Amino acid sequence: MGPSVNAISEHHYQTNVDATTSPAAFWPSYATQLTTKSNIRGNLSRFSASVLDAQKSGISFVLGETNTFFGHGQPGVSNSAAAALWLVDYSLQAASIGVDCVYFHQGIGYNYSAFEPLNNIGINVTDYEASAKRHVLPEYYGMLAVADTIGTSGNAFINELWTDNSNLAAYQIWEGDQSKRLMLINEVPWTAV
Repeated sequence: MGPSVNAISEHHYQTNVDATTSPAAFWPSYATQLTTKSNIRGNLSRFSASVLDAQKSGISFVLGETNTFFGHGQPGVSNSAAAALWLVDYSLQAASIGVDCVYFHQGIGYNYSAFEPLNNIGINVTDYEASAKRHVLPEYYGMLAVADTIGTSGNAFINELWTDNSNLAAYQIWEGDQSKRLMLINEVPWTAV
């Protein structure tokens, strides 16, 4: 790495279903796909070599733009509780493999945004959201859960714990040599239609 390089940044979306052409009938299966533990790990493991290269060079590895589905998210999935579950596991998994920072793509009217600051503005939004007032979206709650899990010490280390359940993710948070917190995530989304 050259002396003026201080970070490696990659962009990544969990899945590439196009929200503008995807029929609503498939949304429950997209929610399940989004929160699948093996998909989250498979998608993030592709960055392992880059994370190691960055660490060896003494620089940060950053996911500079990321979120659920490209194209501003999948209506009915990116703005659902499944997205909050995904964000918690995705963020903690990224941290556990050495990703230093994760920037979730946001925008006015985007299905995967943390909140909607304006009234009656929307791109790729459901009828309900288009007519809704300012509101908080599910990913905000996922971000709160991650912040609570990491804590405020500025010295947290996140370790994934192995589970033999493909729907259960577990993370242990250390501060120094002290185990401080545990996060368990049941990744089975409720997809009643």
